[in-house]
Amino acid sequence: MDKISVYQAASEFLALTIRDLLDENGIPCMIRSDQTAGYNFTPRAYFGDILVFSRDEDRARELIGGFEGTLGELVEYETTDEDVTS
Repeated sequence: MDKISVYQAASEFLALTIRDLLDENGIPCMIRSDQTAGYNFTPRAYFGDILVFSRDEDRARELIGGFEGTLGELVEYETTDEDVTS
């Protein structure tokens, strides 16, 4: 079965976040990156691709689009003293 890139993640953190989102929604996926930790220091435009099976492409893109739509809301979140516990 063919695998299709549905997202190019700018960072490893974002790639792992998208992978977890898809996994939690029953979509098997993998991260393809040619970067080797601690070895390849060449600047790149993105970290790697998120790959899914072709049958899951539409649902994966829908979930990722929904996630990207909430990123601005997350930035606007304000922490209050009640949110922080000691």
